[in-house]
Amino acid sequence: MIRLVKFTAMNDFSKLCFTLVLILAFPLGWIQSFGQALPVKPAQDYFDSPQGQSYHRQKVISTMKKEVNSYSERVHDLQSRFYEIFYGRDYDNSFDAPFQNTLNPQPPVRSEEKKLGHYVSPKEIVVEDSPSRQLAFEVDVLKDGQPDDPSSNGKRFLGGGNGYWILRPGMTFPHAERKGSYGGPVKFRKYKPGFSLDLAGGYTFDNLMLGVGGIFRRNEFDDESWEGVPGNRMNAGSSSMTLAGYVDLGISHNLSPRFDLLARLGLGYGVSIIEDFSTSLSTQDRTRYDPTFFGSVGLGARWRFSEKIVLDFGYRYLLEDETPAHCMEAGLAGNF
Repeated sequence: MIRLVKFTAMNDFSKLCFTLVLILAFPLGWIQSFGQALPVKPAQDYFDSPQGQSYHRQKVISTMKKEVNSYSERVHDLQSRFYEIFYGRDYDNSFDAPFQNTLNPQPPVRSEEKKLGHYVSPKEIVVEDSPSRQLAFEVDVLKDGQPDDPSSNGKRFLGGGNGYWILRPGMTFPHAERKGSYGGPVKFRKYKPGFSLDLAGGYTFDNLMLGVGGIFRRNEFDDESWEGVPGNRMNAGSSSMTLAGYVDLGISHNLSPRFDLLARLGLGYGVSIIEDFSTSLSTQDRTRYDPTFFGSVGLGARWRFSEKIVLDFGYRYLLEDETPAHCMEAGLAGNF
């Protein structure tokens, strides 16, 4: 009986010791695992002089600038390729590096070389031009003659070059009647609808256009025109022609990828050539050359049907001394 009591007491003592070991081991294991999860603090860079530390920081900043410039150039190159593939035209904006990094930091000059350690400069990035400029995917590029679908940007109505040209024939409708004497009988002049040809060219600046142009217009006399007395008609073929040069100003506004609105203003100088022959009073040539101020203002539109050429049409009012007229025009325009 006594032996059984002793054995039970020893058994309880063993359980108590085992429990104490578990209680003490658990916090120690948790503390050890927590210490292993803590991040390792990086060692601080060592510099033997303030000049060396300054040089190191300058190299780090210079490398960061080069990396940002390289990334910006790759993004611009990707955008240019996107425009070439999807729109069939070049991207309008040229690339400018966000950081000017022309000067490389120079290491400090030391009078005595101290062997305190080996300095390793930051890794510099080298940007290499890629001749292929490959993208992650490829699509078919539009061929000449197929309609493109560019968004409005910069050079508004076509895809390449800052220069523009416009060729627009038109139909003129004179609305003013002239009456006067030029050292002889009184002349009453009224004109029929006629023909005009306008040619202009210049450069674009975003949505603005600045250039020069020239216009030719010809209108024959109406049957109601007379010289001396009413009923004394002018000879067949009597007409008025104007040849003028002007400064061409314009502004465009994009409505859709294929359609633009355009406003134009022209100011210049020219000469009117008036051939007014009478049927009875004289058969000799009485051609007059009258210098005249020329002005024009109009509204038009451009429809992009090709990647190189657009259809340009609209209305203009032609102001001059002899034959002010309304003009309806339709022609072609492009970039160079």
